[in-house]
Amino acid sequence: MQAEVRLQDVDEVLRGRGVGLRFPSSVESAFQRDTNAHRRQHLARFGVLALLIYNLFLINDYVFRPEVFDIALAARLGLATCYGLLVILVMRRGVSPVLREGLMASAICVVMLASSLIFAATERPDAIVDPFAMSLILLSGNIFLVLRFWYAVGSTVIAVAIVLAFVIPYQGMSPDMKVFVFFVFLGTAAFTLIANYRLEWLERESYLQLL
Repeated sequence: MQAEVRLQDVDEVLRGRGVGLRFPSSVESAFQRDTNAHRRQHLARFGVLALLIYNLFLINDYVFRPEVFDIALAARLGLATCYGLLVILVMRRGVSPVLREGLMASAICVVMLASSLIFAATERPDAIVDPFAMSLILLSGNIFLVLRFWYAVGSTVIAVAIVLAFVIPYQGMSPDMKVFVFFVFLGTAAFTLIANYRLEWLERESYLQLL
């Protein structure tokens, strides 16, 4: 426990803690400082693993849409992976918690953009299943990486907006299917954000108990 965090402050937080996430300023500063190194390691390791899993879908691209495989390569490796690795490199060099979480949230949005570009370039009728697979990206940010809650909310809203910007004008999908896609993303966003909130709340509760 850092010297500037008084036991009295911790006891008051534990007794009066409700559904909110953020601690009073002195305890919040200590939480961010004490968890920063572990948080950076977690995001870096799981970020690299998430990119590896994401790029396994190149196998599907090669089999399913060979005519646009060059676009898939450029989108997955040239855009999503390069940006993601740059974010991880910058983050590991040491940045503020705000920038750390903001950069990782932006990476989720870039990955969603890359996948949407592949979807838009695919003219096969089976491409209508792409948006459903892309909902896994929300799961990766909100549950696998466990972005801090409000950053998860922001990246989720932007990522859903990106998908809809490509799905709505897509000619190969019926209006009913587009509505279905919207509700699939809405449900995925709701469930994963609720789980994300719970995970951060429990992490913060554990931190208080250890002080």
